[in-house]
Amino acid sequence: MMLSDAVMVLPAGEKTKSLQTATAIYRFLTDKNISRGSIVFAIGGGTVTDVTAYAVSTYKRGCRLWLIPTTLLGMTDAAIGGKTAVNYRGIKNVIGTFYPAEEVIICPEFQQTLPDTELSNGLAEMLKLWLIVPNLPQPKLDKSGWVAKKQILQYAEAKLKLCAQDLTDTGCRRLLNLGHTFGHIIESLSRYRIPHGNAVIIGIIIAARMSSKLGYLDTKELHKTESIINRYRFPYSIDDIPQAKYQKAFQKYIAQDKKTTDKGLSLVLFRGFRDVFIKDAMSTEEVLEKMPYCF
Repeated sequence: MMLSDAVMVLPAGEKTKSLQTATAIYRFLTDKNISRGSIVFAIGGGTVTDVTAYAVSTYKRGCRLWLIPTTLLGMTDAAIGGKTAVNYRGIKNVIGTFYPAEEVIICPEFQQTLPDTELSNGLAEMLKLWLIVPNLPQPKLDKSGWVAKKQILQYAEAKLKLCAQDLTDTGCRRLLNLGHTFGHIIESLSRYRIPHGNAVIIGIIIAARMSSKLGYLDTKELHKTESIINRYRFPYSIDDIPQAKYQKAFQKYIAQDKKTTDKGLSLVLFRGFRDVFIKDAMSTEEVLEKMPYCF
């Protein structure tokens, strides 16, 4: 088989993360007679690697998978840890599997192909990890305008270490959900106008303000957290969120959140600067009651 005969091109963007795309990948793999022993290479950003990994994890109950992330977010977050996902009925990542890739190949040089918005998106997820893992250096761009190879590898290894301790997201790995409950809602309701990383940053600020209102985070530490985030000048801020629209829709989306159980919702909150914890069994009413005070 010629290599050119076995290449499938997917468009970038959240619309690609769908069951329709997964079905198209199944059709492609079947047409090409791909076996369980075949290696499927997924080359692209987080949306491409997420949906391809999902399809590969379920095709013939799993083929061999290699990921080659081409975005900063993919290199430091999306391709690391074995989560696969597609969106469904407007709900982010509601269908997925845990399926670690056999290999993840990181090529920092891909940063040279990225627009500033994509670099910002990656820095946002790096900043989230920095707020969780105490010994990481603060993420930054070097003189060339990119993140240094050494720092990319530090962040990839830090996430991998957390995930290796808790592959199926039932323990310490849940800390990586910092900002994601609110971030996913913002991302979905903006129809992905606000990109994932930036939405998560806004979600982190909401989580910090909620932590303060609940008495877990003092005002000084709240201001310090927000001040550092604001230095990065992300394209969208919490002031861009139409509060009434989002608060009205939160109940619907929170009920569908993967972290919601019959005991309630789990949120990652702050109890100090760069000190987060998991608050379990929060009722939807308790979360929504605090929402007006979070913006």
